[in-house]
Amino acid sequence: MKDLLEGLSYIIVILGGIISSILYIKKFNADKSSHLDNIFSGSFGNEGNVGGETPSHYLELKIMTKNGRVDGILCSRNLTSGSYWNGLSVIGKRNRNKISLDAIHIRGGKINKMFSFTIAYKKGEFKWKTKSLLENDCLPKNAVIWKFCDK
Repeated sequence: MKDLLEGLSYIIVILGGIISSILYIKKFNADKSSHLDNIFSGSFGNEGNVGGETPSHYLELKIMTKNGRVDGILCSRNLTSGSYWNGLSVIGKRNRNKISLDAIHIRGGKINKMFSFTIAYKKGEFKWKTKSLLENDCLPKNAVIWKFCDK
């Protein structure tokens, strides 16, 4: 009987350690996820590139990220042709330090996917990459965007 109780106490100690480790890792990942949600929430754009290449398009993006889900509004205009997208809704998800978004337009009660793009955050920089593009010149294929200070 004594051996059985001693064996059970070892099992309880081991299980307690495993459960504590799992809870710690879960909390650590939740804190990191919340931090990345904050990084990807706010107003972004590529206007004001002082000393760098002049962008072919101006982008303005306002997004909110919560629990990995992303939604917001996108405006873009081509600097040479004058064509633009204004007030397109964007929806998507965040996977670690990268968000994948679809720009959608609702017409006649039907949701139309206009194009897809990603924004990756690496070394303090946000890099835009258009994945699919309709026959238009309203978006850059690649761009570096900045997070603006919201007031």
